[in-house]
This record gives sequence, structure tokens and C-alpha cells, in this order.
Amino acid sequence: MTKLWRAIEESPLLMDVKDVWRERLGKEFEPLGRFLEATNIVASRLPGLTQWSTLKVIESDERFVAFCESTGDSKVVSRTDVICHQLNSRQLAAELNTALCLGRKPEWLDTSRRVWFLGNLSLELQSRPVYLSLHIASDLINEALHAVAAHARSTFLLLDLNSKRRDQKFETSAKILDCKPVEIEQLISVTTDGRLLPKSKSRELIASTLGVTLESRLSGYVFQRKGKHRMLAFNSEIEITAETNGTWYIEQLLAKPNIAFRCTQLES
Repeated sequence: MTKLWRAIEESPLLMDVKDVWRERLGKEFEPLGRFLEATNIVASRLPGLTQWSTLKVIESDERFVAFCESTGDSKVVSRTDVICHQLNSRQLAAELNTALCLGRKPEWLDTSRRVWFLGNLSLELQSRPVYLSLHIASDLINEALHAVAAHARSTFLLLDLNSKRRDQKFETSAKILDCKPVEIEQLISVTTDGRLLPKSKSRELIASTLGVTLESRLSGYVFQRKGKHRMLAFNSEIEITAETNGTWYIEQLLAKPNIAFRCTQLES
């Protein structure tokens, strides 16, 4: 199980010094380092010797000193030690887009860049829009839900960090707005070299969450219309083609194979 999602959840500002990110990510720090980018912000405090202690950062004569207020001890630290690194949510959104095969380039929906439109699912999953929310405070989670609903204007899938952070207000609003929430960790796995990949049953989970029946679960022969397209399945071989005037007549033949039709009835 990856530490990435928990590390993001434990960083309210999505920004910390490198050592803090390293501690949270453990062995995954190096392969996932591409999701962190240096800023020009100097941290006001660094982790102390114990879990709950911190060291105050003081800049003096172009040097940085970490000072322990309880003991009076201090040490010189480098600029690298005190520079904050923030989560590159654009990179994360782009790789989630690729992992889930969502096509178009992601776009952010709020100035904090914690809420993203990732793209649309495949036709077999009804091309439903997919969104990402990295908020952890309940009020911001609910604000994000309404912002996403205004953008989607239809049933949508919302990826979040932790289902336990959804409160009753969220659950009520989600039903009204036709939001289908799911934890990122349920859909995405992280390999030892840091690649984001869909889990083996992610497609089925998405379909179940959306209430969609997948083609593989349908009968071996399908000739089904979906909007401006036609889904054809013959012996589990699936094809998607544009709907034409002629396909309607073919559908009539397939639906009633034992009924004779005049040729003029089937002209397209």
C-alpha cells in the first residue's frame, strides 16, 4: 500500500520541508519525488528531536539557524533544509488522467489547485466526467463538491483522499447533485518505481459506483445504441461505431430474426 495519499492528507498546506516529506513517504520518497517542487518559501520551523517538538528557524547573516526554544540549543542548517517543497498537483492530476485513460488535459477548478477536472471516462462508462479533490477540511470538501457539480452538470465521479472525511452534509448533497465519490486508493496503485497504475478491478469498481453495466457482463452479442454511437459486441469482441440510418434497420433484423421484412422496409 502506497504512502502517497496519506502523506498528502497529512499536509494541510500541501507544503513542507523535504525532510518531512521524506519521513512521510519513507522508501517511496525518491520514486515519488517528481510530485514535489521547490518553492522560495523558507519554513518558520523544522522538526525537532521528538515527534511533537520543533525547532525555530532564524535567518542571520545569510545563514540559517535551527533553535530549540526549550533547551536553548541551536545548529546551523543549510538553505536546502529550510526551503519548502509543495505538492505538484498538476503533475499528479496529469498522471491520474493517464492511469485512468481519461483523454483530455486536466484543468483546475479553484485557485488552491486542490480541485481538478481530470477528464471523461470511456463510452462504455457513459463518458462520465471525473474530478479530483485534495481538500481535507469538511467545509472545503463541501465547497469543492458544489464547485464540481456546477462544472459537471450531470452525474460525475469524484476522487478524494479519505471517505472518513465526508460528513453528513456531504453525503446529503452528493445524492442531490448525483455525485459518485470514491477514494483514490481504491482505484490507483503505486509501483515500487513510483508509477501510478489502475488497480485490477478499478474498471469494475467505477462501473459499480456509477451503476453502469459493463459490456463484458452483457450477453455475447450486443447491438446497443449509446447517444450518437453504436456499441457492437460479438463473442466478447467490442467495437464502437458512429450511429447511421442503416444501423437502425440492422437492429430491427437482429431483434426479430424470424420475421420476414420486405427489402424496401430495410433500405437506408
